[in-house]
Parts: sequence; structure tokens; C-alpha cells
Amino acid sequence: MVFQTCPICLNIGDTSNMFFLTCMHCIHEECAFKQAEYATKSFSPITCPLCRTPQPTTIFIAIVNKQILVRKKELKLLNTQIKQLHKQIYIQKIRSLFRSLFIKHAQSQFDLLKNLSDLKYKAHKAHNYYMTLLVVESKLRYI
Repeated sequence: MVFQTCPICLNIGDTSNMFFLTCMHCIHEECAFKQAEYATKSFSPITCPLCRTPQPTTIFIAIVNKQILVRKKELKLLNTQIKQLHKQIYIQKIRSLFRSLFIKHAQSQFDLLKNLSDLKYKAHKAHNYYMTLLVVESKLRYI
């Protein structure tokens, strides 16, 4: 394994992830992509960062295409992560909606039970009153 220093970022790395220019200097693919991007934005020719030898654009087209594929994969991964986050948010909203509905339903059930127990109490009280009236009426008959 051969190690070289990239003249752009000054990081030492093995040559498997580095790109050889026509002048036989090597730079990282990511650094070559950035250099090609800068050169196209400034309308200047693409040159070697060490010896300034002009480089054919076909070399950098391959790097740009590779970087585009890498960025597309990253974008696809980000899109799947965004979809998962949307699903999680949607599930949390549904859960909170169900919780609020359950709480409202439980409260209404509690209110109904309370009203029912109040009605039972009043019915029991009315029944006792009626029974008392019957007893009083029956005693009055004997008088």
C-alpha cells in the first residue's frame, strides 16, 4: 500500500482513494472534484495544484460523474430518512389524537356514571319518600 500526501488538503492517504493526474501527481477525488468545481465557476483551466500542468477535462468529468453518483446515493438515503421521520411524526400525531380522544371519552364516561349515580340516588330517595307516604297513608286509614 502506497501512501501519498494530497497537495490540496495535505492529508496523507493511501493511493486507492486518490486520483492520479496526467503529470503523475495525485490528489483525493473529493479535492479534485472541488478543484474542478472551482475552476469551472471561475472559468479558468483545470491545472495540477503542484506543477500547474493543464489537465484534460475528460479526467475530471469522470470524477464529477462519480461524485454525482455519490451525492445521489446520499440524497436517496436522506430522502428515506425524511420519509421515516414523517412516518414517526404522523404516528405521534395519531397517538396524541387518540390519547386526547380517550381522555375526552373517559371524562364523558365518568360524567355519565356520575349522572347515573346521581339519578340512582335521587330515585332511591324518591322511592323511600314514596314508601314513607304509603306507610303514613296506611296508618291514616286505621285512624
